[in-house]
Amino acid sequence: MASLESFSDRRDIETRTKKALTIETSPTPENISKCNQQLQSPLFSILPAEIRNDIFSLALMQYEDLTQPYPENDFCYRPGHRARRIVSTELLLTCRRIWLEANHWPMEQAVHSFWFDAHRRYVNEGYNPILRSTFGPRTSLSAAGRAVRTLKLDCKPI
Repeated sequence: MASLESFSDRRDIETRTKKALTIETSPTPENISKCNQQLQSPLFSILPAEIRNDIFSLALMQYEDLTQPYPENDFCYRPGHRARRIVSTELLLTCRRIWLEANHWPMEQAVHSFWFDAHRRYVNEGYNPILRSTFGPRTSLSAAGRAVRTLKLDCKPI
């Protein structure tokens, strides 16, 4: 079987099989039954789903990356926005069951901020590879947009 390491390999397989390669994103009983139940882990064998959801939501919360702060005179610098906001999604890569239960958190919790100024081009503080890392490079914005809960627009007067 061909390696899925490159986009061209993926396209080749999709072309030959006439089916899109996808990963399930909803934690339905059918999807959960297809993966390792991870019952050796206390996370799944002892903790109820409600507590796991709290853990996943905290672990996948958006935060400012203060290792690369904005300069204080930057257009994007303002209270609560001293640096680009990021989400560490490595947890989603640990196992399929965690992916199924938690993949919705990054987009649901993220605050997507856009700033506009009459004398400048459109400025987007929020380019964050959440869309690519969470939903994949071929996901349409409308599909990803269904998970967005908070959108912040800041416009300067003309």
